[in-house]
Amino acid sequence: MRKTFFMLQHLLLVLLLAAMTGCGANNAGTGTSAAPGSVTAKLTWSNGTKLAKAKATSSIPSNVANVVFTVTGTGTNGPIPVVKTTVAAANSASGSIPGIYPGTVAVAVKALDSTGAMVYEGYAINLDVAPNATTNAGTINMTVPIVKSEEVPCLGCHETTLDLTGQSVVANYKQSGHYTNTTFQDANGQGAGCVGCHGPSHNIPDPSANGTQARCFDCHNINNTNTQLVANHGNYYFNNGTECSACHQVHNTLAGNMERKTWAQSAHGSTDFARLAGGGSGCSTRCHNAAGFIAAMANPTKVVGGTMTAQDQMVTCNACHSNAPLGKIRNLPGTSASAFRAYTTSNPGYGFAPYNKLNPNKKAYYPDMAGSNVCIVCHAGTTEGSATSFGCSDPYFANSTSALKLKRSSTISQHNMPSAAVMYVKFGFMNLSTGVTGVTSNAYLNGLTSDQDPGYGQAVGGIGSTHRKLGTNAIHGDSHNPSFFVPGNLDSNGPCATCHVTGSHSFRIDQAAINAVCSNCHTSENGQAIATQAAFEQFFLDPQKEVYNNAIALGATVVNKKIADYNAALTSTPNALGYSTTNPLQFLVAINPFTSVQPGKLSFVKFLEPAGNATYPTYDPTEGTIFTASSSTTSSTYAAPGTTYANYLAPAATTYPYYSTDWTNTAIALGYSQSAGDAGYTKFVGALSNLAFFAKDQGGFAHARTYSRRLIYDSIDFLDNGKLDMSVSGTATAISAISGNVNGIANPVAGLYTKGSTAYTNGTLTVLANGTTESMLYLVGWSRSTGAWSSPERP
Repeated sequence: MRKTFFMLQHLLLVLLLAAMTGCGANNAGTGTSAAPGSVTAKLTWSNGTKLAKAKATSSIPSNVANVVFTVTGTGTNGPIPVVKTTVAAANSASGSIPGIYPGTVAVAVKALDSTGAMVYEGYAINLDVAPNATTNAGTINMTVPIVKSEEVPCLGCHETTLDLTGQSVVANYKQSGHYTNTTFQDANGQGAGCVGCHGPSHNIPDPSANGTQARCFDCHNINNTNTQLVANHGNYYFNNGTECSACHQVHNTLAGNMERKTWAQSAHGSTDFARLAGGGSGCSTRCHNAAGFIAAMANPTKVVGGTMTAQDQMVTCNACHSNAPLGKIRNLPGTSASAFRAYTTSNPGYGFAPYNKLNPNKKAYYPDMAGSNVCIVCHAGTTEGSATSFGCSDPYFANSTSALKLKRSSTISQHNMPSAAVMYVKFGFMNLSTGVTGVTSNAYLNGLTSDQDPGYGQAVGGIGSTHRKLGTNAIHGDSHNPSFFVPGNLDSNGPCATCHVTGSHSFRIDQAAINAVCSNCHTSENGQAIATQAAFEQFFLDPQKEVYNNAIALGATVVNKKIADYNAALTSTPNALGYSTTNPLQFLVAINPFTSVQPGKLSFVKFLEPAGNATYPTYDPTEGTIFTASSSTTSSTYAAPGTTYANYLAPAATTYPYYSTDWTNTAIALGYSQSAGDAGYTKFVGALSNLAFFAKDQGGFAHARTYSRRLIYDSIDFLDNGKLDMSVSGTATAISAISGNVNGIANPVAGLYTKGSTAYTNGTLTVLANGTTESMLYLVGWSRSTGAWSSPERP
């Protein structure tokens, strides 16, 4: 019969301070001024051990005379006082244990027979207790204990000892395979457990220490046939200095299992060393190697490379976490509540706003996003618009008004996945509008600035974002779901961690992320339910990604059409710029994200070399990297501004210096003349860099939808005729109508852009108007209340 513990409250309070038992100094409560709370639980009983997994019942076994409850844990100021009491079996079915000071606690339950021997045990761990509140531990399943005679003294002595997690060492241990495994023996005949790991006399304090001599590897090694062990751990983690305890709780080895498994399936955990090229040296060490990342975090203003480790290494748990078993995220030096500056674009190498002539050395500071700060480190982008001594992102553009030069070994591109730079609106070339006075207008600039940054002529920028609010207090009361967005729900650790780590460590928008985050706002799309990952991708993510990439491809094709038209008009006589039918403008904007071969790999600018020149290969649209310099390209000498294309196709026989394109003449040839106090070639290259920037972040449509749409639109608007005049929909329609090749490659946007009289048939926004395509819907603005096209059309 079920009875409550309420009659026992006075007994528990009396026993509260008297029940401090067990070995280890860390079990002594530090005390707290907060009012105590309580834990409620229900006991069920199983006739077998944990291995037997017998069916539990609510009937109390006849051999149980008394039940002992022990509560241990850690609060804000350290260990809390131990609560321990004994209850007669008849009163132990369910009830409430009061007098527990606030903190994270474990409840250990022992069922004793009439002689005092333990016949059942059960545990509830990691329970959060708040002042004057009751925490429901749910059902605690009582099972027959697994008895290993050699560890009986250990468990008795350490009954209330706390381990490095601040929780009961015994409660944690009894969740692990080390406790339940009664058959395994190592080469010396020693089984798993307290003595197996630590020795009979505490002679192995840390089994994961001592390098290759770590006790863990006596059992967890490549020769062990136990299917629960991972033989390759030594190859991928340990040989690079990562101890087992960097990822595993040393006593509860199952804790974090889901996180480790999903991480191992992610790009961060991939053992594909093609992703990790240069992981042992060079500047890529800081992001492609855990040891390098840790070193860079410790001193973010210095170059990291060369001496970190001899092997490539994936980004392991201890890179992002200072203590992975406790879930503690690594702190960055200099971060504060007011500004996140230590590891951002305030330091060379972490992303100047490229090619931004408004402020050539503009430093883009990021806000303090708590746990998401570690994501910004590697995802802020690395391409710079200003030469620095940092040495990692070798700058290939000079921000000067006299010449804009391109090294022959480079492309207009960005490092892959500059997602933070997109989300926080830090990296784009904004100077595409000149206004009637020749000065870029504040209204235009403000429309390309985050509302977390100072605006142009306004207190803050004009681009808001619900996604950017996630993981911060700014999400509270958000109109997408005000009843859900309350304190305590998705308001900590910033947007990166909220979307990509909540639920799992796959870093993808997987089912766990959809359940925990996305479905709070996005439940259907165009009448389709999107609760499952497959539906979410099919009806929501993939269509947005497709039209996002189509817009980037449109911008590239606009330039390719101009190149083709220019070359088609050439004669045999060189013109004023030095081009003729024998020396055409051999220039291509490559668009690899839009092929089936290596989608997402892109290099935007490629010079077509003469056939048969092995040193500088011709363009192949199936290549992932379009342009690779020969090893004989040793000089960093630039060609002088004004050098014609014909002249720099004929380098000296003994040297292959880096040559630059004459962007001035190229811009003039394509119709981008000098204009309004700023060189047309600068804007031309800036617009191309914007296309590359967004193409390298294949989630840009979600990270910053307004920013990406607007700046892609502006880039196309400039590229089509050298000015911003809201001509993009017309340009898109004309380019879309080309069914053949454009500049030697198939038109990637053929048939994708048409525009009906409205965007949607009505304000329900479920049916596209006749003649309107999804790609056009993404590219230009429309009303969310009526479905009509916006005027002006810029989104």
